[in-house]
Amino acid sequence: MTAAAVAPTASVHVRKPRLTFARIAKSEWIKVRSVRSTWLLLVIFAISALGITTAMASFAAFRNPEEGEAGVFMGESDAGTALLNLATMAVVYIAMIVVTVYASLAIGSEYSSGAIRSTLSAAPRRGSVFGAKTFVIAGTSALATAVLIAAAWAIGAGILTGRGLNPALTSDGLRQMGLTVVYAIAIALIAVGAGFITRSTAGGMATVLGLLLVLPMVLNFVPSKVGAYALAALPDQAAAAMVSNKTDYLIGGVWGAVAVLAGWVVLAIVGGYATFTRRDA
Repeated sequence: MTAAAVAPTASVHVRKPRLTFARIAKSEWIKVRSVRSTWLLLVIFAISALGITTAMASFAAFRNPEEGEAGVFMGESDAGTALLNLATMAVVYIAMIVVTVYASLAIGSEYSSGAIRSTLSAAPRRGSVFGAKTFVIAGTSALATAVLIAAAWAIGAGILTGRGLNPALTSDGLRQMGLTVVYAIAIALIAVGAGFITRSTAGGMATVLGLLLVLPMVLNFVPSKVGAYALAALPDQAAAAMVSNKTDYLIGGVWGAVAVLAGWVVLAIVGGYATFTRRDA
């Protein structure tokens, strides 16, 4: 009696998909666009920024007020310059709040829900995860800001044209718009860093909004030269000098403002990266 020969079975090698930075970024993009808060914040951003621009362009007098005259005045004889400053101001001040909340929610909610552990199980390379989250948050913030400042200008220009004015967009205006988008990116990066450091939505928002809104008000009451320099060293003051091309900025003029804002971004990102990569989730 002979034993039947058993044919060897070929081993099947299942090739796992390579976990690239692009795929991690795509998963992060799916996360932010699939939650209701992202779209709600975008709607709030659009209504607030465009509403302010529309109201001011409709009712403000784009000239210096005469003595004893009441009303809302932009204090600019050039309608194009006034509209540009108006659109920039409306988008920047709303972006300070909305982008901070958006970035803080995107980071803090993962820690509060425990989803960060699932993220790191699927993508254990923390540096790639940190970079992907930062890229998606900063990129979407920049895109929303760019679209809204262009829309604010277009709406305001249409209203002012109907009022008999002729606003024109110059190369300096385009530069100012571009730097406004840069500031939105800086806010997003600072908020990302604060979110990773505090690991809390509330902590991240409180840190960044305190830095952007509360601390400037406090330092305004410090009468000494030290208080003036401390105020100038805050990110919102540096950004305002950079966007408006303020050559008399206390810390080195326009390029000093760029350096100060960049310093805050580097400080936040390095702190956030160190916290994320060295502490357990």
